[in-house]
Amino acid sequence: AIVGPSSHGDQLTPDVIAARPGWENLAAVQDGAIYIVDGDPISRPGPRVVDALEQLAAYLYPERFGE
Repeated sequence: AIVGPSSHGDQLTPDVIAARPGWENLAAVQDGAIYIVDGDPISRPGPRVVDALEQLAAYLYPERFGE
């Protein structure tokens, strides 16, 4: 899986990541396992980091943490 942090006004999307030169050969790109997360709670220590970890868990292990 590839996880990319997004910031305010960022245009980061799974398609933008997948279009990077050479990345078409990565299993995560071929499998569509590219996820964009809010970079704010991940990059700043604090209580919201738990929310970010829950979001990551749901992306990476949907059978256990998905809705």
